[in-house]
Amino acid sequence: MLGKALAYAEQNHENAVALGVLQTLLLTGYRREEAQAMQRAWVNARGGFVSFPDTKGGAQVRAIGPAALKVVQGQAEIVGNPHVFPSEAGSGPYTAVSSCLDRVCKLAGISRVTPHTLRHTFGSIAGELGFSELTIRAMLGHASHNVTQDYIHIDEALKLAVQRTSDEIARLLVVGAARLQTMQQAA
Repeated sequence: MLGKALAYAEQNHENAVALGVLQTLLLTGYRREEAQAMQRAWVNARGGFVSFPDTKGGAQVRAIGPAALKVVQGQAEIVGNPHVFPSEAGSGPYTAVSSCLDRVCKLAGISRVTPHTLRHTFGSIAGELGFSELTIRAMLGHASHNVTQDYIHIDEALKLAVQRTSDEIARLLVVGAARLQTMQQAA
């Protein structure tokens, strides 16, 4: 349902930056604040990780899958704004993602969904794919991560778990979007 609603919102010119944040939340399990405040300099696409200098658990290096990287790299850059998801005014991050999520969920007929619910969705999908609680905790940044100054090491098994989870969510979003297209063609 959410995939169909996201596709419909995109067709109807919902704020592209807000939709990018929502997709990133779904595809990464990051906290709302982490995704919204993410800066381009923190993203290491080649290494498949984001180096957050400050999260709820302190500085962390978190894996990011190819589907989420595609969303992040597809965001327009605004000169003077270092954020992946820039504000329309000033040099800060976009911060109105909750309003967009409310509109998208209304389209889908879903209620009581918050950005944190998307984080839970990521963890639930990871669980359905058979990943252990310990792995899921690490994917979500709950596990203790001692970050080195280099920010260069992230466990390959963890990157694979993030990629598989992200890919599954991306697949589900595509299925939802295809349902919307089928409905529109039938009408």
